[in-house]
Amino acid sequence: MFSRLTVYACALILIALGLAMLLDGALWYALTPGVIATGPYNPHFVADIGFAFLASGMVLGIGAWMGHRALMLAGISWPALHAGLHVFGLVTMGPASTAALWAELLGVIAPVIAAGIALFRVPAFSPGFGGRTLQHRLTEQFERQWSYDASYLHEISEMAPDTLVRFQTFQGLAAYQGAAPSLLLAGATLGAMLEEDCGPCAQLTVDMVLARGVSPSVVRALIDGDHENTEPSAVLGFRFAQALMQGNEALPELRHAITRQYGKSAVLAAAYAVLVARSYPLLKRALGHGQACLRLSVDGETLNVKPS
Repeated sequence: MFSRLTVYACALILIALGLAMLLDGALWYALTPGVIATGPYNPHFVADIGFAFLASGMVLGIGAWMGHRALMLAGISWPALHAGLHVFGLVTMGPASTAALWAELLGVIAPVIAAGIALFRVPAFSPGFGGRTLQHRLTEQFERQWSYDASYLHEISEMAPDTLVRFQTFQGLAAYQGAAPSLLLAGATLGAMLEEDCGPCAQLTVDMVLARGVSPSVVRALIDGDHENTEPSAVLGFRFAQALMQGNEALPELRHAITRQYGKSAVLAAAYAVLVARSYPLLKRALGHGQACLRLSVDGETLNVKPS
């Protein structure tokens, strides 16, 4: 907690400096010890520096709240270079005055050093004050949008909110498409989900696939096993996913078919789609939230699904 507060304090100092320069650069120039010795007042230059301080402080503060080390490092990078320049000036030329020395030490150098050390102690991906509440709100929004019971995500938010952030970051792998056509990935996602789950997660997947623009007739054909009369790329992704999860002997042939038609990156994209699709039902079952199979609704038509 102390480490995060230290980074927050540095972020607030940077933001305050930036706002002072932007709101009244002339007053900042006149009141800050040692600044007059650097040359005549240049309002454009002061505003430029003000924006740099403001942006750095905001990025640093957001990174601290998110527990995102890369953001914190990005936020501290310009102030660190700026502080280094001041250290160089102090060593080579000395301070303009005692007041200027203390202003540089306390206002420029010390906060950056303190934040630079503290940011490595902020728990990674652990949201700060109000983060758990925000997670609950976002989960509730997700539930309303998709008519889906995400009780297990609320449970994780209470137990270990940082792990939920990591888990949701992992879901970003599904955004990778490589050279794969959208229908191939839609088929892989649906195939993996139906192999792993036939309950609410399967319905959620159907709804999401339809929302991505996949034709209901394609989804129905994949669920019903009518693979001869629908899009070949969707069928290829569907069969690849199920063969991958079952570990059956058809997998090498299906992998070769995807590689031949679309390239190796399409295989990787399909593999990521399978990994992400199956992660939710696995997590649900592990936490005791697994549910029985149900009938899937595809654009108003109800289909029976048999458990794998």
